[in-house]
Amino acid sequence: MIQSRYDRTRVNGFIDAVYAIAMTLLILDVPVPDLDRTQEFGFWNSMQYGTAHLIGYVVSFLVIAGYWIAHVRLTHFVRYYTTRLLWHYIIVLFLVVLLAYTTALYCTYFTLDTAFRLYCWNLVALGLLSSLSVYRVRQQEGLKHRFTPATYRYLLTRSLIVPVIWGIAGLLTFLLPDNLVTRFLFVAIFPLNFLVDRMFKKKVKQEQADHERLHKPKRKHKHPRKPKPATHQHQESAVAPSPEVTPPKPDRKKHRKPRKPSRNPGLQNS
Repeated sequence: MIQSRYDRTRVNGFIDAVYAIAMTLLILDVPVPDLDRTQEFGFWNSMQYGTAHLIGYVVSFLVIAGYWIAHVRLTHFVRYYTTRLLWHYIIVLFLVVLLAYTTALYCTYFTLDTAFRLYCWNLVALGLLSSLSVYRVRQQEGLKHRFTPATYRYLLTRSLIVPVIWGIAGLLTFLLPDNLVTRFLFVAIFPLNFLVDRMFKKKVKQEQADHERLHKPKRKHKHPRKPKPATHQHQESAVAPSPEVTPPKPDRKKHRKPRKPSRNPGLQNS
């Protein structure tokens, strides 16, 4: 029989491992300064040749970390994985691993707009699929596990910020060719995430508290227990013991010994 539901622990472990590997692969593209170049131009001057790769590494590392955090938040509401949801995450992981290649391409040709556009389209596709993940989990789980409407709007809004910013950055390369300002437009993601968190924080907490209050199981009223009838042994132990009868004290006068007659006869006659 074909399995239609998969254990969330095993699937989440696999997804976390792919995210970790993709984040590790990014550092392999950062070049180390050549010894001859370092001796000729100095250490810090030779380090400038790897500045673009270092910037690309930092940006892509933060982007993948953000997507992984979003995945952890979303899977809190997932009870199990279906085949449809499983294939959806396989496509997401394909784009996550592909980001290592587009990052290397973008850093190698840092000043070319075409390489930067490919990098942006990769991030836009990854962001749209992450937003679709929120929709599919909402469709599967409904209002269960505190997945309230405010929580759904919060996760969906937050997942759309990244593809929108990178899409704008990619489109600006057509209007502003050879302009390095578009490379640093991603900085706007962090204040926008902060504003979204402030906007939805109270609503999410309030709706989750109301949801828990409505779906909280009612306690059954316990009836007072009737006293059990005492058994024969308990009845005997329950009877108060009779007070102990103290024996009468012997009369000392009856048992007193007679006095011996005095040796002086004169005292007896008197």
